[in-house]
Amino acid sequence: MAVVPSKIAAFTSTIALVTLIILYGLFEARNINVEREQIKTTKLTDGMDRFRVVQISDIHFSSINGIKLAGKLPLVAKLIIFNF
Repeated sequence: MAVVPSKIAAFTSTIALVTLIILYGLFEARNINVEREQIKTTKLTDGMDRFRVVQISDIHFSSINGIKLAGKLPLVAKLIIFNF
């Protein structure tokens, strides 16, 4: 039984697509992004000139990126606390 070329192309395309998705996911998991949003409000009490909220989300620890990713978190915390 001969393999049809269109089936080979479909299989190769599927493998390439899955590989690209996995590589993109690894890249995104290892690059922590810090975003700063400033919201002006008149609802703060007197004497309180600012209020900081920090949210950390979508941290996925795994056997591939667990230890390296955990090592980056203190650096990100310092960046958030001292540079904002």
